[in-house]
Amino acid sequence: MSTSDLLADFQGRFVADGVNDGEPLAGRIVMNREQLVLAGADERVHVPLEKIFDVAVGHVPSEVTKFFDDSLTIAWTRGEQRHVAVVEAGRDAVDGFSRVLYKALLNGTESAVVHPARQGGRVLDTPTTTATIRLEPGGVGFRGENAFTVDLSAVTGFEREKRTIADRSRPVLVVVHDEDGTDVESIVHVPNGRKLNVLGRYLRQELRKIVGELEDVAVNEEELQLLVGIHAAGGLADPGALLEDPGRADAVLARLREKELVVDGQDATSLTATGRVVVNQRLEDVNN
Repeated sequence: MSTSDLLADFQGRFVADGVNDGEPLAGRIVMNREQLVLAGADERVHVPLEKIFDVAVGHVPSEVTKFFDDSLTIAWTRGEQRHVAVVEAGRDAVDGFSRVLYKALLNGTESAVVHPARQGGRVLDTPTTTATIRLEPGGVGFRGENAFTVDLSAVTGFEREKRTIADRSRPVLVVVHDEDGTDVESIVHVPNGRKLNVLGRYLRQELRKIVGELEDVAVNEEELQLLVGIHAAGGLADPGALLEDPGRADAVLARLREKELVVDGQDATSLTATGRVVVNQRLEDVNN
């Protein structure tokens, strides 16, 4: 590879299918816009970027868990076979490499989008348009006739489903995110199934970061009751009517404001994006 074309070049360790009997190798991790190369002293693994179908930060196959801490797992196809490699380096190196890799895989990808498909509780008759995906600092941009950006810190949930796009049932990502205090649903279809999978993994990783940050946010049952009530009522309910002791509503709301889980609007109190994630996670836990 020409050094002028490199997107990544750092030292680390790696494990790859069929290499060194599954034992870690120290080496150089190098990538340009066409391929990733894992280079040990006597072994090299070449991974064409166009064949990568999954990238996972911090998720390590069970058989190599004992070897690695800060790591990134890459899965790709060669012919009819699937292959996996795990790259380990310092946390900053892994985080930086994952960002570069996701950009190399996703930037410029053509997609079909419906935005917004739903706003609040209202289903909209929004037409499908084409858009080009571009990862941006803190967001995923969709550039086209109906350009928009999904703020990653405002994503409150997403699912992989089948929806009707351009008169056919197709696999899509349904992304729910906050826009100006309202839950908005956007539908994204990527014709390339490999890239749709990578985009889904990227969104799942970013949502996991948000959920991880919430581990330090303690919410008691009274606070959760109020959050769920405000969420269900779209911010229009009387907070006092949502608690068994209406007189405690002001004190509970004050705590939720301090934790940045609710915000007062002109007409009502509503959940912040973080508050929505708290509610969605708790409801998901109950459903599971």
